[in-house]
Amino acid sequence: IGSPTSNLTVNGTSATIAGIGFSQSGTNNQLGTFTLSRATGGAILQDNVNIINHLIITAGNLNTNNNTIGFISSGISSTA
Repeated sequence: IGSPTSNLTVNGTSATIAGIGFSQSGTNNQLGTFTLSRATGGAILQDNVNIINHLIITAGNLNTNNNTIGFISSGISSTA
């Protein structure tokens, strides 16, 4: 469960894929900032998510798994 003021960072060096799931009721599928920085592997979305402030991907792959990423702010950056 996320919120408009919560932040999530997925990092590490494991070759496994990190699964990220959210409840779909109300604002529980929102994040203030989502950061992905995995030397190997990546992350897979298990539900739709809305990002309020920043999406930062410095390393790794983000698989949407046919889910939607909604961008609610103009502060979206990617350095990968």
